[in-house]
Amino acid sequence: MDEKTAQERAREKYQAILTGLWTVEPDECPICRTRLWNMGDMVEIPLRPQATGLHTGIEPRQAFLYMPVMCTNCGYTMFFNIGVLNEKPDPSEAS
Repeated sequence: MDEKTAQERAREKYQAILTGLWTVEPDECPICRTRLWNMGDMVEIPLRPQATGLHTGIEPRQAFLYMPVMCTNCGYTMFFNIGVLNEKPDPSEAS
């Protein structure tokens, strides 16, 4: 039985993708120069509705999903767009 939560599985998936993409060496924090990175839980950032001239009364929910990667020493945080990451191959699914 798989006891991992959906957030844990997502974190593992996106960590594998980012590890493959992160080619800049060294991988130091630009603020404190440590290499102490940690991945947080997925974050949903809602979009503010804009006036379009058409008002149906039902506004579709729109948001961007991001995966935060933060320095555990100083708190500097980068946000990676999940839509972009989902377009990359997941190395953990390679056969």
